Amino acid sequence: MNNELIRFSGRSFTYYKKDKKNSLQIWDRVENDGFVLLSTLAKTAQTLPTSSATIEQSFSLMKLAKTDKRSRLSEENLQALMLTSQYYREKFESREISDISIKIIEDQVL
Repeated sequence: MNNELIRFSGRSFTYYKKDKKNSLQIWDRVENDGFVLLSTLAKTAQTLPTSSATIEQSFSLMKLAKTDKRSRLSEENLQALMLTSQYYREKFESREISDISIKIIEDQVL
């Protein structure tokens, strides 16, 4: 990796950006020029979330589903509720999601 960084630092990055529409195409070109580890590292870094908002929303939803009064909710049911919520999150706006999620949770408990 260190050798690749040293070799890559001597090159102009504008060469790699020429005629490329997105960063994946740029890193593919870098990889084709023999910088396999550097390209893999950059592509992997691009998969990391830049925000933890989705994760925080998931934990908030889980908190709604599993309260002290509902502590007997099985892991299987909790997982089903979370997956259902995720499915509906993709289909509806966020305000509607909360209403649907709460309704689903209430229906499961009753």
